[in-house]
Amino acid sequence: MRVLVTGIGGPAGKAVASFLTKKPFQTVGVDMNPNVKSPDIISFHSVPAGDSTDFIERLLNIAIEERIQLIIPTVDEELIPIAEHRSLFESHGKVLVTSSPEAIRICRDKYRTALFLRKRNIPCPHTILAKDATDLDFPILVKPRSGRGGRGVAIFENRLQLEEAQSLYDSSFIFQEFVSGAEYDANLFTHDGKILVNQILLKKKLEHGNFGNALETVKINDSEIEDLAAKTAIALKLEGPADIDVRKDEQGTPKILEINPRVGANVLKTRAVLTEMLHFVGRR
Repeated sequence: MRVLVTGIGGPAGKAVASFLTKKPFQTVGVDMNPNVKSPDIISFHSVPAGDSTDFIERLLNIAIEERIQLIIPTVDEELIPIAEHRSLFESHGKVLVTSSPEAIRICRDKYRTALFLRKRNIPCPHTILAKDATDLDFPILVKPRSGRGGRGVAIFENRLQLEEAQSLYDSSFIFQEFVSGAEYDANLFTHDGKILVNQILLKKKLEHGNFGNALETVKINDSEIEDLAAKTAIALKLEGPADIDVRKDEQGTPKILEINPRVGANVLKTRAVLTEMLHFVGRR
């Protein structure tokens, strides 16, 4: 099988390519950075940004040229346009395992995510738009409504710190209750409303101390987090891989922080997600 992996220079793209190279697959990588090199791919192509007007045409042409059978997107900005053009790729014989455009839009907007979860009584941190930041207890977290890792994230310990910086944040940012407990990474594969894989990682070390990308993880069993992640994925009608960040508060209650409707950066610790994806393609 020939597989195309997007974002081959990023953590998730590298993880997927590393997994595939140990299997009988040929992997083609694409990335915005034209200088990306990887020992795990047979060829590389540069592509424009995922939200540019010519991204889909470029990706489709590469997939046709390289005789690709399966496309695995790993870049957030690419998810919506790829999902919107799923039928186009499938008409050329390319398999995509992706959630619906509407589900991805909810996940990509952290404010919409919080509203969606709250409406369904799924525990999540209290979240408001930055311009409305008047009724949160400190410390509070500020982050972009649409962003990845620790980009644009800050923690305010008191109101003075907030007032000094609040003018920097418009409605493209959210303020959120800071959940101070341990952070977890739920890796799932969902199909037709059924959870086929649900594995939990404990994030033992974060890039920025108390937030950011995980630098060290370990697989654990936690039925409470598994149940919460499954309930969330089913409510959103996610399809395929998903990477869900969860934290426990001081009372030990898990709360959903973010939902990434794609393969996560730590997927090599939860290889069953990729194994199930390949099985799914085989059944197709």
